[in-house]
Amino acid sequence: MARNENQKIKLLKIWDILKNHSDEENPMSTNELIERLTKVDILVERKALYEDMKKLNEFGYEVLSVKKKSNYYYVLDSQFDIAEVKLLMDAVMSAKFLSQSKTVSLSRKVSLLAGKIHGKVLNDKLVCLSVPKRNNQQIYYSIDRITEAIDKDRKVFFRYFDYNVKKEKDYRKEGKKYKVNPICLAISDGNYYLIAFNDKYKNLSHYRVDKMTEVGISSMPITDLDQPLEVDSYQKKVFSMFYGEEVYVSFLVDNSLVGVILDRFGDDVKIYEGYNNDFEIKVKVAISPTFYSWCMTFGSKLKILEPKHIVEEMQEKISVISNLYK
Repeated sequence: MARNENQKIKLLKIWDILKNHSDEENPMSTNELIERLTKVDILVERKALYEDMKKLNEFGYEVLSVKKKSNYYYVLDSQFDIAEVKLLMDAVMSAKFLSQSKTVSLSRKVSLLAGKIHGKVLNDKLVCLSVPKRNNQQIYYSIDRITEAIDKDRKVFFRYFDYNVKKEKDYRKEGKKYKVNPICLAISDGNYYLIAFNDKYKNLSHYRVDKMTEVGISSMPITDLDQPLEVDSYQKKVFSMFYGEEVYVSFLVDNSLVGVILDRFGDDVKIYEGYNNDFEIKVKVAISPTFYSWCMTFGSKLKILEPKHIVEEMQEKISVISNLYK
């Protein structure tokens, strides 16, 4: 009886076997395919197998064949090629917010997008990058809850912590829970952030997901923003997810930093050519400590021109740092 039931899914099983165990470089012989089907109690004759392949192709499941001593069959899975899967695996490996065990587990799952044959090759050559990893094993749960809250237009609550010098969790607000309006999740500098609107302060806030615990979904609906957040343009203004006053800032920049500017602010930034191997730009940025640190990175090759109060703030920070080394 079981064998008769299995015969009903013969076409699906043929497709599954070929999809996972064959490709253009490794076609499967008729004998091997029949042998694999027999192991799951599915009987098929050689002549019938030809018709099965024809039927699969008619319904859009493309099975290709090559003639050797007998017919060899294979499936080309065009969803992801090896290069695309490798890029996804490298992105997982470089994510700081994933624990080491989760990194390896997720990388192996992603590798299967290339099929079992190429997936095995990618896994055998898997290199664990020297990226600092977090130990918050709850991050998958937190992401799931936040995503569900965004989908249901509900507030989220959670506890938020930093680490002290003993590497222990030191909860902010004396351990009291935050309650915010989730807008989206975003990656910045290898960390995963929740971008949210704070009802109390009427502004946007960022929270590292790996520093959130006891994430839950509130029964309260989210507060509607006056204007929808455009994540792409927003991330260009914010440096390392530190939010502050948004101000238009003019810079004088050395020509050697054109690529840096385009990477930071996008290809649509307007560049005004100068006369001394430099150019000017004017962009809207969120003023924060990390903004000033970013400017200092380039030394004399980048200078803030205006507004005046930002220039003065920069001068003060440079003076404080200079005094440390006197």
